[in-house]
Amino acid sequence: MKNSMMRRAFLKHSGILGGLAFSELLLPKAVLESSRPGQSIYTRKDITRMTDAEIEVFRRGVREMRRRPSSDPTSWIFQANMHGTNDTPAHRAWNQCSHGGYLFLAWHRMYLYFFERILRAASEDTRFSLPYWNYETTKRVGADGRNLSRLPIPFLEPRNPTTNPLFIIERDPYITDGGGLEDSAISTNHLFTRDMLFRFSSATPITGNSSFGGFATAHTHRGSGRGAVEQTPHNDVHIGIGGWMGDSNTSARDPIFWLHHCNLDRLWRAWQLVDRRLFLGGTPRRFDPYDSRWLESRFTFYDEERREVSLTGRDIVNTE
Repeated sequence: MKNSMMRRAFLKHSGILGGLAFSELLLPKAVLESSRPGQSIYTRKDITRMTDAEIEVFRRGVREMRRRPSSDPTSWIFQANMHGTNDTPAHRAWNQCSHGGYLFLAWHRMYLYFFERILRAASEDTRFSLPYWNYETTKRVGADGRNLSRLPIPFLEPRNPTTNPLFIIERDPYITDGGGLEDSAISTNHLFTRDMLFRFSSATPITGNSSFGGFATAHTHRGSGRGAVEQTPHNDVHIGIGGWMGDSNTSARDPIFWLHHCNLDRLWRAWQLVDRRLFLGGTPRRFDPYDSRWLESRFTFYDEERREVSLTGRDIVNTE
C-alpha cells in the first residue's frame, strides 16, 4: 500500500547487460571538448569499485556544496531545486527536469554533467567523477532468502548524517535499515528489448512503455509519454527508496539520486552498444535515431563558476 501511494506521488510529479561487461561510462566527449578546451575526459566508476579515499573525496564535495546558501547556483539545494522543488518563491532556473517524454535522457545527461563539474570543484580534486550505482553489484541474499539490491555501503554506513553526508534519514526506513529493491524494480530485461521505437523522432507516435526512451514530445516537467527506461528502473527505484527520492520535487536532495541517474545514463549507452553488436555489417538503428527537434532542444544550467551555460541534444549524443 505504501509503495502504491508513493508511486502515485512520484508519477504525479514526474542478463543482457551483464553480457556486455559494460563496467564504465565515459562522459560526453563532444561536451568536454566544446565547452572546456583541453579538459580531460573523465571515466565514471561503479561505486563498489571506488577506494575509501575516493569515497571521502565524494563526501567532501557534498559537504562543501551543502554548506553554501540555497541562493548560490553551486549549492546542493539550488542544484537539487533545478530538478524540482516545493520551495517558494521559485527561482526561474528551478523545476526544470524533463519527465514523461523523449527528452528525459537528454536533459538528465546535461544535468549530471554540470552537477559533476560543480561537485568536482567543491571536492578540490581535479580527478573526481561521479560514480554510478549498478544495482546488480549491490545484490545480497537476505535472511528470508530473497535476492535484493541494497544501497551501496557508503550510503548506509556510518549512520550519521553529520559525519557521512551520503547517509540521510529521508528514505524508507526499510531501505535505511539495509533492506533492498526487488528484481522487478531494477530489471533491464524489458528495456533492452525495446528497439527502434526509441525514436528520438516524432515520425510515428508510440505508446510510452513500448519504447526505450519515450515518445516524441516537447520539453515537459510532468508528461505522460515515458518510455521503458523511465518506468523501470527509473521510477521504480525512486519509489522503492522512498522519502525524498519518492517525489520528483525532492528527489535530487538525496545523494543516491545522482548515482541512480548516472546508471540510467550508462544503460542508455549500453542499449546502443547492444544494437552495434547485433547489427555488425549492417546499419545500427539505435545509434543515430535523432530527429531535428531532439537535436536542437537546448537547456540551460550553471557551471562551477556560477555562469549560465547551455547545451543541445546534438552536444551530448556521443559519450566517447
